[in-house]
Amino acid sequence: MTGKERWINCLERKETDRFVFWPKLYGMEKRERYDEIGCDFHLPLPHFVKNDYGKCSFSQKREGDEYIRKYATPRGTLVAIDGIRETSHPVKMAVQSVGDIRTLTFFYENITVDADEDKHATTIAAYEKLGNRGIAASCAGSSPFMHFLESLAGIDSGHLLAEDHPKELERLLRAMHRVNVETLALICERCPSDIIYFMENTSTTVLSPGQFEKYCVPFMKDYCDIAEGHGRRLVYHMCGHLKNMLPLIDKLNFTAVEAFTSPPVGNATFAAGKAGLPGKSFIGGTNCLTWLKPAREIILEIEESLEELRIGGFGREGLAFSTGGMSPPGTTNETFAEVFNYLCKIPVK
Repeated sequence: MTGKERWINCLERKETDRFVFWPKLYGMEKRERYDEIGCDFHLPLPHFVKNDYGKCSFSQKREGDEYIRKYATPRGTLVAIDGIRETSHPVKMAVQSVGDIRTLTFFYENITVDADEDKHATTIAAYEKLGNRGIAASCAGSSPFMHFLESLAGIDSGHLLAEDHPKELERLLRAMHRVNVETLALICERCPSDIIYFMENTSTTVLSPGQFEKYCVPFMKDYCDIAEGHGRRLVYHMCGHLKNMLPLIDKLNFTAVEAFTSPPVGNATFAAGKAGLPGKSFIGGTNCLTWLKPAREIILEIEESLEELRIGGFGREGLAFSTGGMSPPGTTNETFAEVFNYLCKIPVK
C-alpha cells in the first residue's frame, strides 16, 4: 500500500495495512526528516488563491521581532502586530472598537478572489512531485468568527464586541464568509489536493457550545456542502477542548477532525471521538506533552487509548496517530521512529 493509499483509506475508514503515523514537525513541507523516521508524509501545498482588495490594500512585513499587518481602507487603516520568537503571538489586535468592525467590513466587502496562475503552476508541480509518497493538503482559511476572535479582535475583546454590536458583527462575518466560499470553490475546482482544510482551532476554552452553534455551524455547513458538491474531502483542524462540542460537530458532513487532542491539552480521546462523531475519521490521539516523554511512556499512552477503544466496543478504522498539535522541537527522530515501529507491529482492526 502506498503512502497516499494508506492516508486515503484511513480517512475514508477503509482497511489499511498499518496505522498512519504523522508527527507534525516545524518545516512539515520538508520530506527529508519524514523519510529518515520512515513515517507517513502530509504535504501542505503552496497557496495559489489571491485577493484583489479593490479600493483597499493589505500589507504584511517583518520589522525586527515583530510582524506587522495593515488593512488600509478609505475609512482608515487597521494595524495588527504579532511578536515573533519561536512562534508568533499577538501584541496588538486590528479590531478594538465597533468603528474598527465597520472599517474591516468595508475591507472584506471590497475583496475579489482569483487564482495566481504562476503560483497555481507551482501548486500543481508540488502535487505531482509528491506522487504516492503521501497526502497533499490545501487550506481554504478559517471560519469567520474563529478568525475574528483569534486573529482580528482577540478573545476577550471579541466576545464583548459580539455582545455589544451584534448587527455590525453579523455584517462583517457575512463579508468574511463570502470570501471563504469563493476561495473554497476555487480550490475545489482547480487544485488536485487530496484533502482541504479549514483551520478552526475549535475549543470551549475559546467559545461556548452555544456560540459555536450560532456563529460557526451555519458557515461550516456551507463549506461542507461546497466540498461535498465537488466530491472533495474536507478536514477541520480542531485542536482544543471538543467534548462538549461533539453533538454540534456531528451535525456537519465532513471527512475528519485533525489535531484531535487528548488530555490534558485537549479533553477528548479517540474513544470519545468515536462515540460522539461516529461518521468521522480522526488525526491525533495524543498531545504535545505526550511527546516530551521517553518513547516507552508514549507507547504506553497509546496502548491505554487503544484499550479504551476496545472496552467501548469501537474499531480502529479511521484513526491516524499524530502529535496532536505541533510536536515539541526537542522530540528526536529516534523517539518518533521507535513509536512508529511500534505502530507498524500492532493490529489496525
